[in-house]
Amino acid sequence: MMSDLFLFEKQISIREEVSHYLGRVFYQMSALAPHDFQSYEHMRILAKDKWNLDIIASHLPAQQLEQGIDIMQLLRDLGKYVSKYSYNIHTQVFVETTVETKQIKTIGVN
Repeated sequence: MMSDLFLFEKQISIREEVSHYLGRVFYQMSALAPHDFQSYEHMRILAKDKWNLDIIASHLPAQQLEQGIDIMQLLRDLGKYVSKYSYNIHTQVFVETTVETKQIKTIGVN
């Protein structure tokens, strides 16, 4: 359906360019209007079904949680926290270093 475009010696994949563009636009529009997130998700699914485009979902959080960490739990497993967290001197927070998930956990003191 979507063939590649050859421009001199350069090959341009129309499918990849369109997927990248739509993914960027869906993310930006979801960030500007979070209440319209479902509309962009439906458009992403439609593009996959109709043209077999792989568009990355935006994964914007629905809300931000401000949770305090249990200091006693931290002290009980201090070795675990020392090995898993790095200190960011600029923001004055501890950042979990993991490759298991895409979520980032931080510990900071106000």
